[in-house]
Amino acid sequence: MSDDSKARGHVERGMELIDEGRYEAAIAECDEAIGMEPENSDIRTVRGEAFSRMGKFAEAASDFDKAIAMDPGNYAAYMGRGMLRRKMGLLDESVEDFGKGIGICPDIPVAYVYRGEAYKEMGDFESAIADFSAAIRIDKDDLMANLMRGYTYMEQGEIGKAMKDIDRAISIDPDCAQAYSIRASTYIEMDEFDKALGDLDRAIALDPEDFNSFVLRSEVFIAMGTHEKAVADLDEAVRLAPAFAIGFILIARGLACAGMGRKEEAAADLAKALELDPDLDEVAQALEEAIGE
Repeated sequence: MSDDSKARGHVERGMELIDEGRYEAAIAECDEAIGMEPENSDIRTVRGEAFSRMGKFAEAASDFDKAIAMDPGNYAAYMGRGMLRRKMGLLDESVEDFGKGIGICPDIPVAYVYRGEAYKEMGDFESAIADFSAAIRIDKDDLMANLMRGYTYMEQGEIGKAMKDIDRAISIDPDCAQAYSIRASTYIEMDEFDKALGDLDRAIALDPEDFNSFVLRSEVFIAMGTHEKAVADLDEAVRLAPAFAIGFILIARGLACAGMGRKEEAAADLAKALELDPDLDEVAQALEEAIGE
């Protein structure tokens, strides 16, 4: 077997391992392939993706940069680097990379979706909607394009357009937990709490590991006056959430406890939240006031 065939086998195995979440093993496969084909742009792209998913951003950036230098027409490398830069908060650079990817392969909907999501994070809703719409023109059944356009419309207060897109997304994939969660957010904006609760129950049944759905459902419970259920959901959200989100959730749980007169628990949540993230002091003000009442 030639080195080229052996290298290809290692890369294919690496891609399978990435899909399985076994990133270190994927990197090891790519290392073997690079030893055989050191100038192969695709191998660097696959290893860069593994590094990116591990949170090793410097290593990922180095691999994507090398892949693009080796092959400026490498669509996947631009997509990978664009996603990496978005994770790093480099949104302008992320948009630029997605744009280059679109220039190479203009008929792939996901590139427009990725760029639209970056625009949305930048607060450029007009450009985001334009990209989501471009993806839908290519494929009217693209789940994420419909869903994210609906979400963006919701954030702009265009509820009718939002519901139309989100309902369309649910019709495309009735088992998409995120779609029910986003539709619930729209119902919350409309003060239709019973409908929001139904969607969040469905979202949690489909994906019981998504902490966001528990946080949203706690908002509904508080609006409906059932603070104990809100606290139970926030307990679960604290268990599931990544470290960066826990401080905010503790503030929310503290507010729910304060609403039931459990001020000692509320104060403990406030102290822990500020210990974890001192920058939450402005968000924590409402909880401080509730404890002091």
